[in-house]
Amino acid sequence: MKTIDLTNDGEQNFTVELEEVIYRFRVYFNDRSSSWSLDIADEEDNDIVHGLRCVLGQNILEGLNLDLGAIVVHDTTGTGVEAGIDSFQDGTHLMISFTQEEVDSASV
Repeated sequence: MKTIDLTNDGEQNFTVELEEVIYRFRVYFNDRSSSWSLDIADEEDNDIVHGLRCVLGQNILEGLNLDLGAIVVHDTTGTGVEAGIDSFQDGTHLMISFTQEEVDSASV
């Protein structure tokens, strides 16, 4: 399990190592839907997925057959409120990645 550090910047671009491979992430806040979204590209900036909505408590990668494990937004307050523009930096929400091995062992 690894926490992906995010700020309240409405658009963030950074690299993340998942399953020993480097990926480029773009995490951005959509004012119209009041939600965070995620784009993933490979190290050469070729799009893998685009516009994944970051829904609280759900594996953002579910159903995509990417073998990247899982990425989940977690509400640290336990109130069940979706992440807002200020939620990551103030610590009320975390983006967490799990390896495929962690996902598989939790499914047993």
